[in-house]
Amino acid sequence: MSRRAIGAVTLTSTIIVLWFVYTTRIGLPKKPNVGKRPPAPADVTYGESAYVNEGGARLPDAIIIGSKKAGTRALLAWLNVHPNVTCYTKEAHFFDRDDAFARGIDYYRNLMPSVNSSQWILEKTPSYLVTPSVPNRIAQTMPARTKFIAIFREPVARAISDFTQTIDKTPKIVKTSKPSDVFRSRVLKRCPRDGSCVNPRASLVAIGEYSRHLRTWLHMFARNRFLFLDAKKFMQDPVGAMRKVEAFLNLPAYYNPSRFYFNKEKGFYCRDPSQPGYTGHGDGCLGSNKGREHVTIDDKTTKLLQAHFQPYNKELEVLTGVKFSWEYD
Repeated sequence: MSRRAIGAVTLTSTIIVLWFVYTTRIGLPKKPNVGKRPPAPADVTYGESAYVNEGGARLPDAIIIGSKKAGTRALLAWLNVHPNVTCYTKEAHFFDRDDAFARGIDYYRNLMPSVNSSQWILEKTPSYLVTPSVPNRIAQTMPARTKFIAIFREPVARAISDFTQTIDKTPKIVKTSKPSDVFRSRVLKRCPRDGSCVNPRASLVAIGEYSRHLRTWLHMFARNRFLFLDAKKFMQDPVGAMRKVEAFLNLPAYYNPSRFYFNKEKGFYCRDPSQPGYTGHGDGCLGSNKGREHVTIDDKTTKLLQAHFQPYNKELEVLTGVKFSWEYD
């Protein structure tokens, strides 16, 4: 055998030995853990032992994860009247706030209402959908039985509703300017070529990029653990939407047309206060801050926002398998 051949064999043998040492002692790079639960911390146990503690307190069976200003409050309120459902009626903000999450899963569990074994517990925190750390935190700490509900509203209307709520709470921001001008300044920015263009860093815009946020969730959890609702259809046909929720949660049938009525003054459906067991506002609606008049936005700003959201809307339909009711010209 020639010296060149001997050298080639020696080099090949050396490479093989080095590769063996690397793969056995260091380990091969791992593929992303897509669609699977990440390893649990040492003090976390999945399954039934994580679901109920020694005192009988339970974690929620389902979580409404968003989206903000899309009807999550109405959805939770209407679910809470089902005989087999009890809801935590505040927003827990456990998984999206570092200080709350640091308090541990028992803190979260003890927030939940006391129920019997035949009832489901639900909570809703709309900011969960858009907070990148939340899916991983839920996967680390919640049982595999946990289900998720997300309701999506046409993103321009969602942004306008969100801004309307902001100025209702903080009227001083429009004290010296028209509301429409303030809204425009918050969602648009100056662009060298086109003049005005959408500012994707604005929270009013970013929240409505639904598919971008949902991708993170679907990388972590199986598609069959989610129910996706169209906010417009929910507002137009609450019975149909609530029956979808019943089927998703495997609840006994409860919702029917007699439990709702259309309030012409508010412009949306409310619970019928004449129904047995009703407790709440006299007209069955959610309160005076629901159905408020929204800020009017100029056509140019609307078109710019629609063009920005369009690719996200299309991807959302692919991810969810839902044909949403909003379409742009």
